[in-house]
Amino acid sequence: MKNHIVLFAALISFGINTFLQAQKKSDINAVAYVQKIVKIVEQRNSDKEVWAGAKIATPLPDGGQVKTGAKSLAIVKFLEGSLLRVRENSILNIYGKKEGKKVISNTYIDKGAVQFEVQKQGDDEFRFTTPTAVAAIRGTDGLIFCDTTVTRVYLENGELYIESTTDPTKNGKIVGGEKISVDQDGNIVVAALTDEDKIIIDKAKLQTTKKIIIKTAHGDVEVEYYTSDQK
Repeated sequence: MKNHIVLFAALISFGINTFLQAQKKSDINAVAYVQKIVKIVEQRNSDKEVWAGAKIATPLPDGGQVKTGAKSLAIVKFLEGSLLRVRENSILNIYGKKEGKKVISNTYIDKGAVQFEVQKQGDDEFRFTTPTAVAAIRGTDGLIFCDTTVTRVYLENGELYIESTTDPTKNGKIVGGEKISVDQDGNIVVAALTDEDKIIIDKAKLQTTKKIIIKTAHGDVEVEYYTSDQK
């Protein structure tokens, strides 16, 4: 009996150590973490894996992806401090690498909207890539939203350089208080932010949610959700 107890304890210890080692390895490879989740948020470590429900503090490695559903929200924080609020119906791909002491963070947005607060860290670079544009930013906050035909960026502070993915010779630069759009043909339009644009940016920063109680045969179910039309 004593031998069985010792063996059982050893198996538990082995299992815990294996889990901790795997977790430690995952943390070491992490580029960013999921900081907050509202409603439907899925995650996977590469496009070869199956989507799974994301959890708070989930480490996101180079090549990791985050996807939000309707009226959903995910907040992703990079190791260097930059914060991304992934709005509803969006897909975000995360990349990161080191070149000496320099950290290059890159995100590819398949579709949707992302509100960003990018920290300025020495020579570090932060880039956004979409189907129509590549943007390099530093010490900047604003809102980027895109689909397969056009990318729009509303910049609240800082500077942003952007170029067309189809023709890099077509490029532009904006500063805080301006907006820029790049379509699939490389056409670029720059303009000042309107009061309506500023309201859109403010709404994109919202992290508050609403809750509803659904009564079922098995009891009450509480559902938390994000509403994009909050004021």
